Amino acid sequence: DIIGNAGGVTVSYYEWIQNKRMEHWTEAEVNARLERAIKSNYHLIQDIAANRPRRTAEHDSRSFVVGRPIPVRVAAMVLALKRIEAHYMLEGFSQ
Repeated sequence: DIIGNAGGVTVSYYEWIQNKRMEHWTEAEVNARLERAIKSNYHLIQDIAANRPRRTAEHDSRSFVVGRPIPVRVAAMVLALKRIEAHYMLEGFSQ
């Protein structure tokens, strides 16, 4: 259900980007971007869940694996939290 919910949120983000950049994407462009994002994140989450550190053309799971297999739902949360952490580090919110 995480992937299903992510689709709506992702499309809302794409609408925000289009408005910010004053661009217009066709429905086909939005769908293609969404499909790429969902597939890439799906495979990344599967790698994290299986404790399979690897780099492919679409994703790199090496910095997200936790040392043992974990449930897929937990893997999705690990990915989200690590991405938030990376953003905070970039913004200088570290200790």
